[in-house]
Amino acid sequence: MQQLLEDVTGWRFADLAAELVLRPAGMATASYADPDPADAAAPHVQGREQPWRFHPELSAAGLWCTPTDLLHLAQAIQAALARETGALLPGALAQEMVTPQLGDWGLALRVSGGGDARTFSHGGENYGYESAMIGTVHGQNPAAIMTSSDQGVPVLQAMAAAITANSSWHVS
Repeated sequence: MQQLLEDVTGWRFADLAAELVLRPAGMATASYADPDPADAAAPHVQGREQPWRFHPELSAAGLWCTPTDLLHLAQAIQAALARETGALLPGALAQEMVTPQLGDWGLALRVSGGGDARTFSHGGENYGYESAMIGTVHGQNPAAIMTSSDQGVPVLQAMAAAITANSSWHVS
């Protein structure tokens, strides 16, 4: 998909993503450019710090961002679902994103729960990192969690449980 987009548009993937998605979604620090290792947490695999790996397959493994950036993405999806004026996506497309298409997957988003408790989420996993973005379909409650460890799932699950226990929405 990355190569197809570059071939069709004549743009570098990183520039195309920034212009069409990252900046309009308010993801101010998100980038497909390799970060300065001094500006980001080092990856950890099996509890040990690892050397940096840079990924040429940008669309699959090259996004660098903060939890705040992921919150802005979730809020952009929620704004489209609410059909707010000026939303990044058309409301109908956002609705398809949170409607199960195959199993519990909408368009690029996992969908959980039902009715007013329905949520969307997307996890990220890369060498030495794990993350999760979660948002409510019927509301404005997003959460984003990041770890610099390949063993971060227990942390992500504990944080999701804490969010559920301390809020009016449920994370599946």
